[in-house]
Amino acid sequence: MTEYAIGLVALIAVGGGTGAVLRYAIAQVVLSRRLRRGLSRRSGFPLATFVANLFACLLAGIVIGLENRFDLDVKWHVALILGFCGGLSTMSTFALELLQLVTKHKTLDALAYLSLSAGGGIGLLVLGWLAVTM
Repeated sequence: MTEYAIGLVALIAVGGGTGAVLRYAIAQVVLSRRLRRGLSRRSGFPLATFVANLFACLLAGIVIGLENRFDLDVKWHVALILGFCGGLSTMSTFALELLQLVTKHKTLDALAYLSLSAGGGIGLLVLGWLAVTM
C-alpha cells in the first residue's frame, strides 16, 4: 500500500470514528428525552437513526456540491463522505429498526419511517447540493 493510500485510509478511520461518536451522541440525546417523558427506551419511531441518517444525507449533498463547485481534493470526499457520513449513518440499523417495527405490528410507524427516511434523505441531499451550487 502506498503512502498516499495509507493517508486515505487514515482519513476514513478518523472521519468514521467521529461520525460514529456523533451518532452515539444523537442516540443519547433522544434516549434522555424519551426517558424524561416517561417513555420506554425503544418506544415507537426510531428517531435517533432517522436524525443521523438525514443529517448525513444533508452533509453528503453539501460536500458533493462543494466538490463540483470548487474542485476539492479527493481527501475531502474520503474524509467526509466515506468516513464521517459512513460512520454517522447506517443502512443496517435502518433496516433492523424497520424490521422491528414490522414485527411489532407497528405498520404505520414502519411506513412513515421508510417513506420519511427515503424521501427526507434524498431531499436533504439535493438541498445540500443546491445550497452550494446555486
